[in-house]
Amino acid sequence: MTQENLESTRQVKALVEQARKKAIDRRYQEASADLDQAIQLNPADETAHLMQANVRVMLGDLHGAVKSYEKAQETYLNKGERQKAEILEQPKQQLQQEYSDKLGIVDAIDRSATLADIPDLSTGRGMRQITAKRAKRILASLPYQQDPDFAQQTRSGNAFVLKNGVTLTSSHSSKYWTYYSQAGRKAHLEFLANFDKEESSMNFLRPWSTRRGIETTDYNNFVILVRAGLSSLADFLSARAVETVPDPIGQTVTVGNENAFAFQLQEHPWSIVIGTSAVEQLPVPLSQTLGVDVIAYTCSDTAGCIGYELYRQGTVVEEYAAGSDEPLHFHSNIRQVDDMLLEDCYVFIEEFFLDHDAYEPGISYQQFFDIAYPQFRLQPNSTVTIRSPEFRLVLSGSPDAVSVPEFERVYFCRLA
Repeated sequence: MTQENLESTRQVKALVEQARKKAIDRRYQEASADLDQAIQLNPADETAHLMQANVRVMLGDLHGAVKSYEKAQETYLNKGERQKAEILEQPKQQLQQEYSDKLGIVDAIDRSATLADIPDLSTGRGMRQITAKRAKRILASLPYQQDPDFAQQTRSGNAFVLKNGVTLTSSHSSKYWTYYSQAGRKAHLEFLANFDKEESSMNFLRPWSTRRGIETTDYNNFVILVRAGLSSLADFLSARAVETVPDPIGQTVTVGNENAFAFQLQEHPWSIVIGTSAVEQLPVPLSQTLGVDVIAYTCSDTAGCIGYELYRQGTVVEEYAAGSDEPLHFHSNIRQVDDMLLEDCYVFIEEFFLDHDAYEPGISYQQFFDIAYPQFRLQPNSTVTIRSPEFRLVLSGSPDAVSVPEFERVYFCRLA
């Protein structure tokens, strides 16, 4: 084996191992990108194809997973390992059947939909979420063609193109489907094509002081946003804490049964609290004591749910909740909203945050600790060093882009 081939083999193994770790952390999109790169370096690496199949299943791309199994079988056959190729036939057929079953559910929906049921995208967004029930009713009523290539490109379970050119894709949760106009489909493909290029890096590294809305929904968190300066929030928490540590980054602290971090990003009007389960009891007293608006925001990609509650003077004045197993819920004492706008949960919540000049930065409690999986390993009364969270964008063929939040200040609070 030449030195060049040896180096290529090492790169492939490193990429596969890196993808394995990311998949364990449920960072499936990043894992898939690493595996794509590994397969590009060595199309005959069956390990990369098999792992890609598993990652695609987690992303809901059953069609893509079947293709990965076929590639792995082809690789084994080329090496003369027919028995290993035959072993993969059963799981491949199971995935193929599951994919066919998902396509077949369209026929079970009533055929009462018309073109009027297709959402209006004249606002120029080009894409939005609609309920799975509405999407399936549209497909049962109107002519369509399957588009497995687009489904694979967008990491979707299925993609269907209607006669008028609009596209519907199902997600892994299947509660909501994505609807693309022709222009929206083109723009999304261009975005995916440029994902590893300079434009995405610039967006990823944009100043934290200018950010608003929702940074990510690809994680699990409960976040409290308080429309007040951090000093007021810190005073509130200090009165209830066993210990408060200002500017804890780089320091070693003692954790308790219940802990929280309070912080404010530079040039943002809202302060933020994240932590263990005790923080879930804080929105009402925060709103009552400080006399300001408080947002309690929940996001879970594991449970497939998202929502918020807006508190004023200790009372919920607006709430929204959407989940894969629960009907959509919205109630407001301060405004009226068209029902169709509520269906796209991610856009609706994004616009709610934008309307309030608020930002959910996607920072989780455990990111402040310099150990892996602190939620499983941190024991009460143990000591741990606090670090600044950081976010990393993997760029093919280039160094990773790293973004560190720009804090006004941070407090660590041992609540109990």
